[in-house]
Amino acid sequence: ELLVVPALVTDQDQTERRKALVRVASERGGRGSHSPPSSTASAAPFPRRRLPRAKRERERERRAPTAMPTFKITTNASIDRVARSDVVREASALISTLIGKPESYVMVSLQSDVTMCFGGTEDPCAYCEVVSLGAIGGDKNKAISAGVCTFIQQKLGVSPSRTYILFVDPQRSDFGFNNSTFG
Repeated sequence: ELLVVPALVTDQDQTERRKALVRVASERGGRGSHSPPSSTASAAPFPRRRLPRAKRERERERRAPTAMPTFKITTNASIDRVARSDVVREASALISTLIGKPESYVMVSLQSDVTMCFGGTEDPCAYCEVVSLGAIGGDKNKAISAGVCTFIQQKLGVSPSRTYILFVDPQRSDFGFNNSTFG
């Protein structure tokens, strides 16, 4: 005896299909040749097929809100309070442009007048972190590095040769926001 079930179209159709198969299995006594053992009759007889990892990641990115580039600047350069406000606003626009995400999601942090040493001297130096869920990596980091170093040199007077930049692309589940995570 052959059971014909229509092709899956939606999750609701899949649920209905599972219910129909469980019903048929119970009518056969739970142990028919085409039915699962009674201990698993409530389990899904046809597990949902997983998309390849790359496709899952693209789908997750498509459904998730564009999220969070953060840019942190730590420097031993002295910057007055008014100039700090201008620097963080301009850095926000810069990171948005370099990464390609809306500025409304960008967070910038600036710590100036920090005791720092680079190459054995306390001459002006900077340490930056660029964190983004996607949109960074590989050759794109080189372009971001060039933009950030130029910005740091123009606004803080720190040479690109005395600036380190750390790029971080965390898992969505490893970055929290609004009482949850992006994952």
